[in-house]
Order: sequence, then C-alpha cells, then structure tokens
Amino acid sequence: MSGYSTDLRERVIRLREKGERQARIVELLEISLSKVKRYFERYAKTGSVEATVQERMKPILGEAELAVIEAQLEVYRDWTIAQHLAAFS
Repeated sequence: MSGYSTDLRERVIRLREKGERQARIVELLEISLSKVKRYFERYAKTGSVEATVQERMKPILGEAELAVIEAQLEVYRDWTIAQHLAAFS
C-alpha cells in the first residue's frame, strides 16, 4: 500500500504555516491526526515531507543475481525448482 501523495503532505505543511490548527487540518484534508503530526516532525527534521524508502521493501536479489537466474531458467527449462535452487546456491 502506498502512502499519501507528496502534494497532500505539502498541503499539510502549507496549512500549518498559514496558522491552521492541527484539528482543522485533519478536518479539511480528512486524514488522521497522527499523520499530520508525523508530517510536521519529518518536515522539521529534514525540510521535506517526501516519503522515505523503506528498507524492508528493497529487493533481496540484485540485478546481477536476477540475470544469472534468468539465464539459468532459459538454458535449463526442464529443471525443477529444487534443481534451480541447488544450482544457484
């Protein structure tokens, strides 16, 4: 699931800079108070509200490993998954 757009996040900050209260921002933009607070904190720390790349979402295999697997699958089409795993390990 993706987060809220950068545009919405920036609107939260602009409303705050115009003097709107947190409760009013929640009401206007229909997002949770915890999100509003989180965007304020991120903006205060980094100067940006851009979404961060989550480490847990990074691929396990890199481009080089994927190329090896693709080549192996092409050459040995009749192998079982167990055979491919054994050869790749």
